[in-house]
Amino acid sequence: MMAMELNSADADAKEWVLRNDVDHWSHARFSGQSIEVYRAAYERNIQPIPTFDMPDPPQPSDVLIKPPTTKRLPGRPRKRRIHSRGELICLT
Repeated sequence: MMAMELNSADADAKEWVLRNDVDHWSHARFSGQSIEVYRAAYERNIQPIPTFDMPDPPQPSDVLIKPPTTKRLPGRPRKRRIHSRGELICLT
């Protein structure tokens, strides 16, 4: 938004912005955009408004998440595996 306003501004305004601190200018111009206002806006969860064509979101107790299926990799197993702590290593 600042870039659009600078493109339409006159030469004096562009020169003033380039000479002065841009952060100060943007805070003075857009005072409502601060961290406090941002945090207050997203303080609570934002849920979508259900309509007739959109069902209610599922409850956590209704959802069953299964672990992914694991598959053995093709080929021969590694020769140099990582030994467990306390395992005896036999060198032949």
